[in-house]
Amino acid sequence: LDKLLELVDSAAPKVKIVILDSCRDNPLTRQLTRGAGTRGLARIDLDASSAKGTLIAFSTAPGSVAQDGSGRNSPFTTALLAHMETPGLDIRQMFGQVRADVDQSTQGSQTPWVNEAIIGSFAMSGKMETPQPVKAITVEPQANSQPVTQPAVEPQPQPQAQPEFQQQAAVEPVDPAPAPRNSQVEFILPESGTRRLNWNDISGLSGQQLRLARNEIYARRGRYMKDTQLRAYFSQFSWYRPWTWDIELSAVEKANVALIQRAEAGQ
Repeated sequence: LDKLLELVDSAAPKVKIVILDSCRDNPLTRQLTRGAGTRGLARIDLDASSAKGTLIAFSTAPGSVAQDGSGRNSPFTTALLAHMETPGLDIRQMFGQVRADVDQSTQGSQTPWVNEAIIGSFAMSGKMETPQPVKAITVEPQANSQPVTQPAVEPQPQPQAQPEFQQQAAVEPVDPAPAPRNSQVEFILPESGTRRLNWNDISGLSGQQLRLARNEIYARRGRYMKDTQLRAYFSQFSWYRPWTWDIELSAVEKANVALIQRAEAGQ
C-alpha cells in the first residue's frame, strides 16, 4: 500500500482515489500513522501534502473486519459496482449510497468509511457542472439613512364589501394558465402505483409517453436512471429522489409495467 500511494503521489493527479476492500485482520499502517495495528483495517491518515485531492475508501470502519458475503463479490464491492457508474453523481454522494446499501445488506454490522480531501466536485462517471464561485455580498451604508419603519397595515374590507367583490369575481373570471406536462407535481399516470390500469387508461399515449409512464413507476420508487434522457426528464420533478438501483415493485406496479410494455410493443 505504501508503494502504491507513493506511485500515485508521484504522478501528481488532481484527484487520487484508493479503495480498500479487505476481509481479513490486516493492520495496514503507513509511516505517517503512529501506533500499533489493531484488529481489522487500520485508519490511514495522510499529511497535508498528500491529503489534498485524495480520497481513501474503506469497506468497513477502522478496527472492524468486512464481510465476504455469499455471492461473487463482497457486500461492499456489490454496492460499489451498483453506484460507481452513475453519471454525474458526486463521489461523496456515491459513497453515501454505498454506505447505506452495505448497512442494509449486513443488517447494520458493517459501515464503510471514507477519508477525503477532494477539492470541488468529482464523479467517477460522466461530467459534473462546475459550480459558480461564491461571491461575498457587501452592503455599503447609505448617507443620511432614515430608520426603517413598518409599513402601515391596510384596513381589512368590511363585511358589506364582500358581496360586491363576489359579484365582480363572477362577472370577470380569471382562468389560470394550464400547467405544462413537465410541471413539478404532475405524473403521466398518477394512479399507476395504486391501481391496475387498463387499455383505456393508456390508449391515448404516444410511444414516448408510454416509455416515460413505464419508467415513472420506477422513478417514483427512487430508482436511478441510467439513460441520460430519462434522468434529465425525471430530475426536473421535486418528487424524484433517486437512492438505489434495486427496487421492489408491488403486484399492481408489476402488472402496470407489463401492460405498458405490451402497448409499446404494439406501437
